[in-house]
Amino acid sequence: MNTTTVYDVILFGQMMKDRIILQDETLTATGGAVYYAGFVTHRVGLRTAVITKLARADDAMLDEFRDAGIDVFPVYDAVTSSIELTYPTSQPDKRTARFPSIARPFLITDMPDIRAKTVHLCPLLQGEISLDLLTLFRKRGEILSIDVQGFMRGAAHDGAMMLTDWEEKAEGLRLVDIVKVDDVEAEILTGTSDLRKAAERLASYGPKEIVITYKKGVVVWVEGNVYEAPFTSKNFKGRSGRGDTTMGAYLSRRLTHPPDEACRFAAALVSLKMEEHGPFHKTVQDVENSLRESNSVM
Repeated sequence: MNTTTVYDVILFGQMMKDRIILQDETLTATGGAVYYAGFVTHRVGLRTAVITKLARADDAMLDEFRDAGIDVFPVYDAVTSSIELTYPTSQPDKRTARFPSIARPFLITDMPDIRAKTVHLCPLLQGEISLDLLTLFRKRGEILSIDVQGFMRGAAHDGAMMLTDWEEKAEGLRLVDIVKVDDVEAEILTGTSDLRKAAERLASYGPKEIVITYKKGVVVWVEGNVYEAPFTSKNFKGRSGRGDTTMGAYLSRRLTHPPDEACRFAAALVSLKMEEHGPFHKTVQDVENSLRESNSVM
């Protein structure tokens, strides 16, 4: 008898200790792609599992998941990864990053015996998720999604973030169904700043869907069709986690809706999230109301 637990979404990546330096304040907070995306998928009603890595001494960071009813499967390491983000202006795309501490990469043996309709791999840095591990996920048969940033980002000796092309992109991208990038990453990967052309070039490697975030909104490419939806935030106080929140929202909606609707839903949800610090804590109804208000203005 097969007793493997099946979820709607599995999120795979490291927990983070964030230090966010804004123009008028400095914040310390829990972060990481699994943190921001996890609260989205949970708040919209999906059964969510998070596989993450952190120091055993920091296990209390996971209580926010547990208290919310999100199943979390920790892998313990000597340290918890941390990031320092500096935003010198009010523009959410203008920032610098450094990594004071970095946990070790995931191993195949770190995987618990769980399955999902969709698996989203959102590593922090190059090497965290190997091509072998990506291949293992591909063989499982679920919808496989990745955030490319964790296959492109590296850390210099002083911890400063470096962003370079993904050397294994041809092999890696052919293994996945859905790819998320931002506009800077897309240009490095494809050599063009035209988001539609960049999406087409990324899709030529094999992915069925491309999700691109940039300062004005979200662009989605599916089967040659391009959809776009704007961000409508009144402020950018909660700009950290924008891309991770976008992907959590898009994947959630995409399980039951066509890509154009998933694109609009993701942009509306992220717009609400960026108005407040921390992960998304509103409701699907709040997002639906925001969508209706946007349509009435158009």
